[in-house]
Amino acid sequence: PCGSGRKFKHCCGAPSVEPPEVLAWRRMRRLIDENNEQLHRFAMNAYGEQGLTEAWQEFSFGALGELPFSFDSPHIGVFMSWFHNFWSPDPYGDSAVRDKALHGVEPASAYLLQRGPRLDPLQRDYLESCLEAPLSFHRVLEVDAGKGFVLKDLVTHVERTVAERHASESIQVGDVL
Repeated sequence: PCGSGRKFKHCCGAPSVEPPEVLAWRRMRRLIDENNEQLHRFAMNAYGEQGLTEAWQEFSFGALGELPFSFDSPHIGVFMSWFHNFWSPDPYGDSAVRDKALHGVEPASAYLLQRGPRLDPLQRDYLESCLEAPLSFHRVLEVDAGKGFVLKDLVTHVERTVAERHASESIQVGDVL
């Protein structure tokens, strides 16, 4: 069907053989996407709209004005990562989250406690490393579109090479992530 003149089974019908690192990247990307959806559903069920609103107010601490939470916010990417991995209802304050057992517990930690044994080991490792890593901001130093980029942590000044095919197509040198 492609017009090459070769037999279908030797051309378009041949199974694609991808390098192991590409297959590992695809598996990790799929797990991260699935994890984000599952974690957010869990957080909304456990912490409720009140928790999301409380986290948004704490995240923005007036800097974003009186903007109500919106999934259309240009800050949503940073906020959701912070909400899932760093925010927890104040154990000593007046939190709107009714379940006192969740006070002082990040949504990702609560998710791991409840569902950890049933998660894919790679997904569990990913969540645990997100909880251990400090939140930081990185400047894009180099971009190799379709392959990855080099970042410099603006807090620690450590440079990291990131293999990420999809994002490397849309970011530019100088962007802050």
